[in-house]
Amino acid sequence: AGQEGELIQRWVMQKAEARCPVKRLWVSSLTEEAIREGFAKLLDAKDKQSLYEAGLCRAIGDWVLGMNATRLYTLKYGQNRQVLSIGRVQTPTLALIVKRQQEIDNFVPQQYWALKTTYRDTTFNVIQKRSEEDLMGEIEKQKEAAEKKGKPFDTSEAWRKAEEAKPKLQETIVKPQSIVRSVADEKAFQGWRMERTDEAVEALYKESFKPRKEVILDLGDHYTGYFTMKVGHMGLPADAPLRFKLTFAEVPAELNTPFEPYTGSLSRAWLQDEVITVMRLPEVVTVERRLACRYVKIELLAQSYYDFRIEDISFRAVTSASGTPAALAPQTDERIKKINEIGLKTLAECMQTVYEDGPKRDQRLWIGDLYLEALANAYSYKNHDLTKRCLYLLAALADEEGFLHATVYELPKPEPQTNQHTMDYSLLYGVALLEYFKETGDRTTAEELWPVVKYQIEFARTYLKDWVYDVDKQPSWWLVFDWKDDLNRHAPIQGLMTFAIDKNYELACLLGREAEV
Repeated sequence: AGQEGELIQRWVMQKAEARCPVKRLWVSSLTEEAIREGFAKLLDAKDKQSLYEAGLCRAIGDWVLGMNATRLYTLKYGQNRQVLSIGRVQTPTLALIVKRQQEIDNFVPQQYWALKTTYRDTTFNVIQKRSEEDLMGEIEKQKEAAEKKGKPFDTSEAWRKAEEAKPKLQETIVKPQSIVRSVADEKAFQGWRMERTDEAVEALYKESFKPRKEVILDLGDHYTGYFTMKVGHMGLPADAPLRFKLTFAEVPAELNTPFEPYTGSLSRAWLQDEVITVMRLPEVVTVERRLACRYVKIELLAQSYYDFRIEDISFRAVTSASGTPAALAPQTDERIKKINEIGLKTLAECMQTVYEDGPKRDQRLWIGDLYLEALANAYSYKNHDLTKRCLYLLAALADEEGFLHATVYELPKPEPQTNQHTMDYSLLYGVALLEYFKETGDRTTAEELWPVVKYQIEFARTYLKDWVYDVDKQPSWWLVFDWKDDLNRHAPIQGLMTFAIDKNYELACLLGREAEV
């Protein structure tokens, strides 16, 4: 009994060209009793005609959908490499399988409680069933309690407010402006300059790259973001991988200074060169790491006999800076205008989802960079949500005692560089909050973060001896100012403490908290 059985049997009879009268056995069970009852109550075939027609319609619909959708998806997404079969049943079924596999891959173990007791050598288990919401709520309460423990201020809301203030990155697609060549020049910065060739960028996309083997492209300005290159074959299909070396440079000398052997103290991985292998063509290749550059050098390292070309190149520039800063006065010196232009460009590229120490290296937040970049932002782009986010993020990641970490990371999750404390930077946090409050009038944020500022002052005072900072007191904290061990630190930290405490007192007065300091 059923639509599928009805349809199949009718098809068999049609193929056999049967013309005899037909009775229909309708049973849903294979027991002897059910079969006997079915034979005793045979139905006329016409009684199930509508069931047959419904099954036929569904079969035709399956064929129409499958044939057309399969052709569509194969042409659109198969990239001439494979047939993508689409069906009314198979596609939703496959989606269920994929969804289940994703649930397995993304599964996060969750806490539960089990009560066990042993009686006469037998273990009895009672599982306390609670909803997922109840369990997660309990876990969050435990986390908040742990965060509050020992801290002189509550940071449970700082996480949420840091995320709420997270700015959306502005994206701009940049195309190469010209093809250039490196020219050695003693008078140029670091001994190298770029010379524009007569060749148009569009010519690169139309011709084979094999005889060229190398090209340097100028984006026209400095950008921070992500590089994408499309490679396609010409004539015969690709029978082997291609391999390219990509080098990204901020200035011409960077393309002309050998990276190897590397003798620097910082990680070699910060240098912006990538070797990529293109397994099949056509292919769109995007370098995953974020880059900061103006020039892009593409070198062909390995290829087969087939011909190919670079069909398109683009750079997706990103920044959270928006708006247009006010122009300088017309009578401003041209050198000052140029310095201002480059300064604004640099600031914009450091303004990501935090104020970064640098878009090329050290892509994280330092308190010192927050202070300086927020001041510059207040006079230019005025994207104050970024400042607010950084202030809350630093507060949320304070250590168990309440002392701020000098630097924190955003990815893969927000966390501090453990035990990276600097006395001078922790004092500048309050100055940054003061400037933010004066610029925005956001009293709520200033009130909520005032206890963080207050603790930094109180902690710093424990290092005063006769009102002078005692650099020999242990534990000794790193000072960014005059950070080398053979430099005298007394004068800079004493001056900074005087400046910071004076500004923090100004903040206290604005909040009516002067009695607390």
